Amino acid sequence: MAFYDDMQELASSIMKNFKQGSVKLVQYKETKGGTLDEPSEMAENVYDLDATVSGVSYKYLINSYAVASDLTVTAGVIKGVTPTINDFIEIEGVRHKIIRDISAAPNAASGKPVVWRFICRKG
Repeated sequence: MAFYDDMQELASSIMKNFKQGSVKLVQYKETKGGTLDEPSEMAENVYDLDATVSGVSYKYLINSYAVASDLTVTAGVIKGVTPTINDFIEIEGVRHKIIRDISAAPNAASGKPVVWRFICRKG
């Protein structure tokens, strides 16, 4: 997997050159509790992303899981962080919900993604 590690580093350095404003990945992790006696507490982890933001592609609009106001975020990978659709993308201080992770489809059906790609929606 050394090749994909090198490609992740290369893509991250390229994304730094094209970075558009403030883009962050926001994750919530359960820290403790989760029982009836002790309710769970959530910790917010925020990661700065080297990312570009654009409108959603027509090919996703015709598949009906995206709407015209959604955004596509392409970001460099952060080692040790695994984003999920339960996370949020904060663009210029406004939270957007990740509605689809398109990092793995169709470009990297297996192995490590070289960049993260998300479709996200305000709200």
